[in-house]
Amino acid sequence: MLLTGDIEAKGEANLLASLGDKTQLDSDIMLVPHHGSASSSSPSFIRAVNPTWAVASTGLLNPWRLPAKTVRAGYEQADVTWLDTAANGQVRWQRIDTGWKLVRWRQDRRAGWYRQMFKRRPVNLDADR
Repeated sequence: MLLTGDIEAKGEANLLASLGDKTQLDSDIMLVPHHGSASSSSPSFIRAVNPTWAVASTGLLNPWRLPAKTVRAGYEQADVTWLDTAANGQVRWQRIDTGWKLVRWRQDRRAGWYRQMFKRRPVNLDADR
């Protein structure tokens, strides 16, 4: 897993340059740099990481309109499965014998955790008698 934080294209280039002879970072899961800002996720960086999944940490209707459409398209063109927290909610991977198991909170959970608060509970009117 590669946790990129808020690096931008210059930081990506510095990271790639620090690899020396090694040209790949090879991570199955990658946090999309800078929340999917157009100032990050260069094609060479995406190729070097070669992730199976890319996760953009974003908020629904965020004022910065992240992730940028061009950034998402870059990952999709590289055949990387795109996930973002605004659409998928929490994402979690569990290591299993055959690899990774992905759970997307909004799509893969049957009922929202918060719905439990609104369930009607039977009232026993004779309980205090």
